[in-house]
Amino acid sequence: METLDFESDLIVAIDRIDSVNILRIKGSISITDQLKVEKITDTFISQNKNKIVFDLQQLRFIDSSGIGFFLKFYKQLKKHGGKMAFINLQPQVKNIMELALVNLLDELYFPTEEEAVDRLSY
Repeated sequence: METLDFESDLIVAIDRIDSVNILRIKGSISITDQLKVEKITDTFISQNKNKIVFDLQQLRFIDSSGIGFFLKFYKQLKKHGGKMAFINLQPQVKNIMELALVNLLDELYFPTEEEAVDRLSY
């Protein structure tokens, strides 16, 4: 597992299961942190690592820029033939994402890591 610790409240640990990359995000994604996560995901796209699971179990806060990041990344991945999923959403984060992403969250949220990896693997 690779861990990226930024000079803020944000920590991203990266795991890989088969062809699926799992980003475990700890802390918060706000306007200052979203650019840091974007650099990581841009690297994945440029390296054709286009199956991404975001584990948000330890994400405490997300603002509109964080929601905007996920929406933008989803569109970029689709454009490059990729897939993404969310797992382990905390109730307060899930509520915000349900309001902002409306029906999209139903397509992207999985109850377990195994289900998300299985879905993205094919």
